[in-house]
Amino acid sequence: PYAALDEKNGFREYKLGANLSEFKNLKPPEKVNESEWYDVETFDPKLGDAEISGIRLIFEAGLLREIDVKAEGKTNIATLKETLIQAYGQPSKRIIGDDLEWAGERVHLRFRKDLFGKSASADFKGKEVEAKIKMGIEQKAKESASEGSKNL
Repeated sequence: PYAALDEKNGFREYKLGANLSEFKNLKPPEKVNESEWYDVETFDPKLGDAEISGIRLIFEAGLLREIDVKAEGKTNIATLKETLIQAYGQPSKRIIGDDLEWAGERVHLRFRKDLFGKSASADFKGKEVEAKIKMGIEQKAKESASEGSKNL
């Protein structure tokens, strides 16, 4: 039911699963656990009638795992929400309050408002990317264990 979400596989030119080396125009990263969070330095703030205030790209193992699009102010939040519904149809489920979720085969999208309704974000996550990252981490652990066993 969410073919358009899966087909788009991201937001604008940012495609889930893309390699970090493909991106320019990023601020220095913030390291969070195994992830690196990059804010896009310059972008077109116009999204239909709304204005977005930020785009954050979250990478893990060098792959784009998540795209967070942020909007601030009541009007921009409402317009972002309506734009997502127009683009991808009715959400697969409503979560607490105004939070919405679309679950495609490949892409998962969540619209979330902050506690005070001053900002909101649309978070795009790639299911295939998550699996690739997990496999890569497990593979590294096996290789590390294999190397360690040679030294026994």
